[in-house]
Amino acid sequence: MSRDLPVGNGALLINFDRNYQLRDIYYPRVGQENHTSGELNRFGVWVDGRFAWLDDHGWSRDLVYLPDTLVTNVTLRHPDLALSLTFNDTVDLGRDVLIRRVRVVNEGPEREIRLFFHFDWHIYGTEVGDTVMYYPAVKGLVAYKGQRCFAACGQVGDRIGLDGYACGKKDVGGAQGTWRDAEDGELGNNPIEQGSVDMTLALKVGRVPPGQTATAYQWLIAARNFAELQTVADVITLRGPEAFLERTRSYWIAWVNKENREFADLSPRVAE
Repeated sequence: MSRDLPVGNGALLINFDRNYQLRDIYYPRVGQENHTSGELNRFGVWVDGRFAWLDDHGWSRDLVYLPDTLVTNVTLRHPDLALSLTFNDTVDLGRDVLIRRVRVVNEGPEREIRLFFHFDWHIYGTEVGDTVMYYPAVKGLVAYKGQRCFAACGQVGDRIGLDGYACGKKDVGGAQGTWRDAEDGELGNNPIEQGSVDMTLALKVGRVPPGQTATAYQWLIAARNFAELQTVADVITLRGPEAFLERTRSYWIAWVNKENREFADLSPRVAE
């Protein structure tokens, strides 16, 4: 499948497909080690007992970037769920971290809404010998092998942490992966697994009144060791994910517009 929306900083490259599901995590050199091997890393939403992944046919999609940036501005709407999602995702300009902001608009009656983020690991390009675990020091899930570490964390409101997680086997003995565990809206909280593994985390945005918006953040840190991982995690905790999203947006706008360009009689749409 093609890669429709890439975001990166030269060391960490993230690619999303046409359904806006994460496919590639290249680090620390673009085009070399792909730590998901192009496999599907799913995003799903649970709404009062109903569940849909982003590859569900009920979604309509508008996949674009914010103007003059490498910050996505993706809107998805599911009429049957009476729900719309807006994603603003980017890789920070100075630190190797993917920052994701999800705004959820409830177009139905007041309901409880939960978000699920799934990662299918093939660290160094192979699933052999990967480890995934819950790591209290970063209040999130960590995947690692050798000199590659990844931490998946989240925030709803002022609270940093996860509302559920699952670490498990995949493609072994008939196991499909922890993403299946998410489809009932709950995760088993298995804290560690090793081998051919994946992991899923949950963020509960709570009960959302009709017509109202709830916001959640999820971030993925890439590092060469646990010390680097912890340093970045601590900075994000201190400053908040929104600060990194905003500074990267501002950086790209300044970079794109550092010179004035004339487009003659081209329409604004074509010039854009």
